[in-house]
Amino acid sequence: MTLAGLLLAAAAVAAAAPVETALLDAAFEAPKTAFTARKLVTAWYGEQSRAVAQTVYFNPPNQWRHEVLDAGGNITRVTLQVGAKEWVLEAAADRIIERDVRDLHGGSVARETLRELLAQNFSVARLHPKTIAGRPAEGLLFSPVSNEGPRKTIWIDRETGIVLRRRQTNHRGKQIRESSITALTLNPEFDKALFDPAALKGGPPIPAPERPILESADALVEAGFPKSFWVPELDYGFRLDAVRRLPMRSEQLLHARYVNGLSVLSLFVSPLPIDPHSIPTVESDDEEIDFTASAWAGNVLSFACGNKRHCVIIGDLSAKALTKLSRRFP
Repeated sequence: MTLAGLLLAAAAVAAAAPVETALLDAAFEAPKTAFTARKLVTAWYGEQSRAVAQTVYFNPPNQWRHEVLDAGGNITRVTLQVGAKEWVLEAAADRIIERDVRDLHGGSVARETLRELLAQNFSVARLHPKTIAGRPAEGLLFSPVSNEGPRKTIWIDRETGIVLRRRQTNHRGKQIRESSITALTLNPEFDKALFDPAALKGGPPIPAPERPILESADALVEAGFPKSFWVPELDYGFRLDAVRRLPMRSEQLLHARYVNGLSVLSLFVSPLPIDPHSIPTVESDDEEIDFTASAWAGNVLSFACGNKRHCVIIGDLSAKALTKLSRRFP
């Protein structure tokens, strides 16, 4: 069943105007039209904000290039994604990191299951049309049925299905991220080198540090962690997506990643106290990666757990909700 089929029942209740199948699918699928766009990405960190300009190139079905620009218009970062592979060029470091896109999206929860979770845990409402970057756009608002967690608004180009704007608010209703296309060119002629990783100037690609997945509770025990940390489901619709060992310290650092269709909840476990802001996160310009496991992107709860270990939960939920979830990891 498509995402649209799963969400139509919720949409009929949440919105006065019906939500078409094509509009719902366009919100989460790659467009079928090639384009070049200028984009402004803004993130809010408490009372502070940071805006970054990007140039985006897309060649269907699965070739993306994001160029991050500084205030002078110089390229500081290039993210090239072709199919399941991604290459990231950091201009200042003059190096290229190569990684598997699946490392960004998680592990066991398939895209179809993720869409089902979205339908179960979020309602969808249609918004009044507006014009963005000179294009007629239709808007969808996704809200958590539990009233715990973030809300997301997506504006879609009516003609092509290209997402023109994404806006995310946290559980308190404060805006935390927005990406908005400011100029759009359809069906441009691309130089093949744009999507060729060999054309990136930064030396031979360096494989990203391994983040091995522990596939079962038994594998968790073999890695030196109590079996009690293997919790397949949590409240607020979260389902275990992947349990990984992170390349942070000489001792073991565990990361359990949960998803509920739209947002991410992360549990980190260590034998030593953890500074949440030092936890390594995967940065990407992939638009589908929302609410990353970063202390800058959600509430943080630190607590003692599991035989003299230290745990940190990070998620865009209230402090009360995080405390409730922490009780699942004694």
